[in-house]
Amino acid sequence: MAHSSANPVKNHSASPVQQRRQWAVEALRQAQEQAGMTVLIEGLAGMGKTCLLRELRTAALDDGRWSLVVVHADEFEVGEPYSFIERIVAASGVTDWYFEPGSLTDPIAVARECIRRLFGNGSHPGRVFLIDDAQWIDHQSHRVLRYLIPRITRRQMFLAFSARTPHESGSFGEFLQALVADSHLDTSIHLGPLDAHAVSCLIAERHGAVVGPAIAQQIVDETEGSFLEIDSIVSGLTPQDVEQLQLGWQSPTRVGHEANGPLLREFKGLDRASQATAELISVAGHVLTRTQIEAAAEILDEPVHLDRAIEAGVITESHDEEHFHTRHALLAEAISESLAPERARALYRALAEVTDGYRSLRHRLLGATHWDAQLQTEVRRYASVAASERKFGSANEVLRAALKLVTEPAARIELVETLALLHLQARTGYLVLDLLPDIEQQPPNLLRHLLAQILSAHRVGVEVSPRAMKEILATAPTNADEATILGFFAFMVVLLSMRKADTSAVPGLIERARTLVAAAPASGEELTDSRLAWMVDRDGRLLVLDCYSMVQDQQQGDLDAVIARLPALIARIDRTPDSPLKVDALVAIAGAQVAIGRADLARVTAEQSVEILERVGEPWAAGTARVILGHCMILGGELRAAVELMELTEAVTHSALDVETRFGWAALRLMVSAIAGHEDTDFYVEAARRYGEIDWEGYSPDLGVIAECELARVRGDHAETLRLTSPEAIRGFRSTQHGFLTYRALALIEHGEVAEAQHLIAQLGKWRGKQWQEYWGSLDWLNARLAQAEGDLQTARWHFQSAVEHRNYPLQHGLALADYGRFLAQQGEDAEAQEVVHSATAILAGIGADGYLPRVRELADSVSGGSTRHPEAQRLLDRLTERERQVAEQLAKGRSNPQIADSLVVSVATVRSHISNILRKLGLSSRAEVARLIGEPRKE
Repeated sequence: MAHSSANPVKNHSASPVQQRRQWAVEALRQAQEQAGMTVLIEGLAGMGKTCLLRELRTAALDDGRWSLVVVHADEFEVGEPYSFIERIVAASGVTDWYFEPGSLTDPIAVARECIRRLFGNGSHPGRVFLIDDAQWIDHQSHRVLRYLIPRITRRQMFLAFSARTPHESGSFGEFLQALVADSHLDTSIHLGPLDAHAVSCLIAERHGAVVGPAIAQQIVDETEGSFLEIDSIVSGLTPQDVEQLQLGWQSPTRVGHEANGPLLREFKGLDRASQATAELISVAGHVLTRTQIEAAAEILDEPVHLDRAIEAGVITESHDEEHFHTRHALLAEAISESLAPERARALYRALAEVTDGYRSLRHRLLGATHWDAQLQTEVRRYASVAASERKFGSANEVLRAALKLVTEPAARIELVETLALLHLQARTGYLVLDLLPDIEQQPPNLLRHLLAQILSAHRVGVEVSPRAMKEILATAPTNADEATILGFFAFMVVLLSMRKADTSAVPGLIERARTLVAAAPASGEELTDSRLAWMVDRDGRLLVLDCYSMVQDQQQGDLDAVIARLPALIARIDRTPDSPLKVDALVAIAGAQVAIGRADLARVTAEQSVEILERVGEPWAAGTARVILGHCMILGGELRAAVELMELTEAVTHSALDVETRFGWAALRLMVSAIAGHEDTDFYVEAARRYGEIDWEGYSPDLGVIAECELARVRGDHAETLRLTSPEAIRGFRSTQHGFLTYRALALIEHGEVAEAQHLIAQLGKWRGKQWQEYWGSLDWLNARLAQAEGDLQTARWHFQSAVEHRNYPLQHGLALADYGRFLAQQGEDAEAQEVVHSATAILAGIGADGYLPRVRELADSVSGGSTRHPEAQRLLDRLTERERQVAEQLAKGRSNPQIADSLVVSVATVRSHISNILRKLGLSSRAEVARLIGEPRKE
């Protein structure tokens, strides 16, 4: 069977462009090893097949061992016999063969002459043929190539064909598909629509911007996942577009759908009966059983024709051949949008009869022609039940479907209010910003005032109107409903006001909110409007407000007040039932614990908050909860756990109200990438820098600066550290533990600016435990380095001995041990130095701090008098890059490619590429030989 080597769609961390580039390099390497290869690149129009051929072209030119021939088939010449062979001859530079085909020309004779003329005796060092749009190759040339390809592909020939799907019966594409399927040395790549993750990665690569899955999915939906359209959109984004993408929840781009877009080509090729069955399944939007399909078709008086639709790849069936759905959600959407309104409504009405529950109601609404009392009753009932069960997605679909049907003003505004309240409950108000005009055009009341103001605040650059805020907060409630609305609005005003550059009004707003929340009912049973019941949590809101009051103390630098308030707040939280508001309170506590130097407690608190929110739903601080946990994991040396948390929950930070955490995640990613020695950090650098550009301060606003300092330290770029931490660069942080100054102190010492370092370290000593915490290095470590630089060796020794007893933060512990080992070696205490450096190496290797390991290993070699390996083995190993050396060392431990990929946080394809380079550079032929070389002891 054919294999698909490092399919460029599968690499999780790289952009689609990077994936294609990596795949091209790997494919050429594989072709070189096996003396040739045939590749079929297939997919719908617009999916990037030609772009992948271009990557192969670039890779071949960069490799330098291949000559290159590029040929494009042309639809205009598809009926001209041998026209494509003429193109190959012309592109190959053959000057002495004037090929003039006639009616009696024999394809096999032409193929043999091609072999003789184009490939000679097969001694060519390597030739790459890139053939684009192979579906347009004329029939006679097709016959020539069928004979030719099997006879040249192992003569150092790399043949890459791109062909549009679906392949017609008897076509050249179908032949290539069968050819590569029968060979384990050849491969095919199917390029499908890009997904939201791929779009996010592409935007990150081009603009250094952090974009969430909701916006990325919008772009996918608007382009049908077309690589070419998405690439064009991303390339054309302006800085203003990028800002909206990062801080908002909607794409600034809009792309019109083509009536005959690439996704519909397979569908359009079906007979009418098969199309009708595909329409039914596509409109459903969910899996249908065979029984449901047959029952709906009977209602429609239509036959069921599944086989052709399945063969064409429009419909997919389950293994039991009893469940069916459209192959891709984008294809289902494209088919549904292509239908006439009358046809779509008929399909929905039939589906309503063969489904039940939410699906039946949704189908009934989409199939109805008018709104009636029965539908209104059912929609009200379903929305109420779904909201109480937190089935927000299905409730949204039902209400949206109802809105398309309702024209009567009173009924419409009721639905609009219900939908807006539903999304405020779900913390997804950004998804109903389109409802604002409906709300604002209606006669005002307290509920609509609240909805208009809160939803408006979800827009980029828009704040709650001060005038409207004062007017609403001054309102005297006349009933339980109004008291509930006012209490909720006051709470939200506090929340939103904390997200401003000027937070001076927040303490007063907290006091007003306390008063209004305390006056709200304690039970939903007092309410007339049951849609407001979710707002009722008086004790929970009062608890969060008290926690936010503590946050104000923290931001003002009054940590004594924070420490005094924490025990009572924690005790109240412990007595509070699990809820989203409890999570918000825990997040505030975790942030305070980090501020007072108890990251160990903060890790436990943050983990508790994340565990609860995954059960009870998203709080307002959903992103911050996870960022604090990830940060504490990194401080505690749990790099792999932090990466796993990021992989699992990064998307959530893009749907949370605390949008600044999008950049917080990037800062944490940069920290991990720097510590782990990853090379592809540019995107994270750009995104992390934006963390400090946010107008308001969220959790640890200096995370971006600290992450860049970590990268600079790994690279040994002390001048960059000094630039990043200059007074001009870091001015403006209010809520900070000044971790960046730890990096600055060490960089000053490295630069020989001892006097300034001495002054700074003295200042940090005064701030210790309050304005400065020892997360990034202990005061003893800094004083040891300072004393060493000043030549006070006895003081340096004393501080080093104290520094290496600080074990709470493994990275800093390992680096302090390494510095102590270097100090001991300089004093001639080699035996103790070796022991200390060995401990440093073990700690850094244990947490995956591969970015620091090269210098520590170099130190270990110098302390031990050189490498413990044979000189010749060491000379060979010195040829490897640091990443290749890391892979080689894992090979020596007997680890598999997937295990190595997991450990180094790279793709399996990247590991394979590194192993290939290792074998080539070392002149070896197997993994076992690498293991023997790595483990070979020095012979004395």
